[in-house]
Amino acid sequence: MRVKICGTTHLDDALFCDELKVDFLGFIFHPDSPRFVDYSAAREIINVLKYAKAIGVFVHHSRDEIMDIAAQLNLWGVQIYQDHHFESPDFKIIRAHRVSGVEDWGALQSVASDYVLLDAYHEKQFGGTGQPFDWGDLPQDLSRVFLAGGINLSNMHEAKSLNPFAIDLVSGVERTPGRKDFAKLEALMKFCRA
Repeated sequence: MRVKICGTTHLDDALFCDELKVDFLGFIFHPDSPRFVDYSAAREIINVLKYAKAIGVFVHHSRDEIMDIAAQLNLWGVQIYQDHHFESPDFKIIRAHRVSGVEDWGALQSVASDYVLLDAYHEKQFGGTGQPFDWGDLPQDLSRVFLAGGINLSNMHEAKSLNPFAIDLVSGVERTPGRKDFAKLEALMKFCRA
């Protein structure tokens, strides 16, 4: 199972994740997030990664700014909350969707993107709330889905059994917002790789 650790803000956390062979590290460029990291700090971290692929998280950014930052930072992917369209980008597009109830999964799976990230809806936050959503109504095929929303050791078995493309972890592997808990990371990665 592939794993994305989001809210990367510090080099030592990123290096530990890279050593554990975490597949993706998420860098949040939304200034209102407690896990915000600026482009310069993200670049310093991304430049030393040996294994993990970098994903930039963009909330209210223009299409041109996303294109520019993705190129400058050599991002593997961009996670976006807007309805931007990109013509043959050099990065993967991950459309974030905040699940708030009954969903039209067919329509969501057909959006123009490489992947879809499913997370719990919150009125004021764009992820990282630690709150799961009801996974009972998810479609069978989650091969293009990053599954997020309160995933931790207590519900990891259920998340893994849904067989998404990847799971996305934030608060479930943190000591405080933006700082990772190495013991939780080790335990979750051991479980995911089993």
